[in-house]
Amino acid sequence: MFDDKRDGQDNRQGWRLVDPRPIHEACPYTFFLPAQHELAALQQGDLVKLMFEECTPDDDGGVERMWVRYERRDDHGLCHGVLDNQPFGFEGLSVGAPVTFRDFHVIALMQPRHPDPHGDAQEDAMFARCHVARSILSGQARIARIERHAPGEGGDHVETGWRLQAEGDAPLDTLQHVAIGAVLNLDDSILPYLDAPVGARFERDGDRFRPV
Repeated sequence: MFDDKRDGQDNRQGWRLVDPRPIHEACPYTFFLPAQHELAALQQGDLVKLMFEECTPDDDGGVERMWVRYERRDDHGLCHGVLDNQPFGFEGLSVGAPVTFRDFHVIALMQPRHPDPHGDAQEDAMFARCHVARSILSGQARIARIERHAPGEGGDHVETGWRLQAEGDAPLDTLQHVAIGAVLNLDDSILPYLDAPVGARFERDGDRFRPV
């Protein structure tokens, strides 16, 4: 998961860059990365966000997400920039410090030059809320039934009205209120059904769901 000398950071100053690709692979519906065409369009002065991790003998493995001001890309594909944030607890790292990184280290762009026009809407949809059984979130059970109720108040996020239950579920008080993307990271077999209207109900039938 972590960078090494071949990726441009020699790690002698007590920190290293986190490779976010394994995180994205494990959580594709809630941990998003910039598209390759957005990274290819980087220009001097653009701000990119990277993940820094402490790697001193007595560190606690703390990670900070910080902005780096992009300067250039060399002939070996290494990107060069300078840190634009003041770290909270990293020794040997401060605003203006040089940072070398690969495209794959970037987790966000301050102002993408060619953004996906649907990107924000897709991310918002993944963070919309649903109710799901604890046993599903813990990996102890698969989703057995899904039903869509009229959405209530979702607070800072959209409320979908979906309730996802496992076989033998106890009553509603065992349900957790979470982002729909967090459930999809565990089991995305429900994805084709999420646009169904209020009142829709489905039960698992093998690897698919059937209306009931």
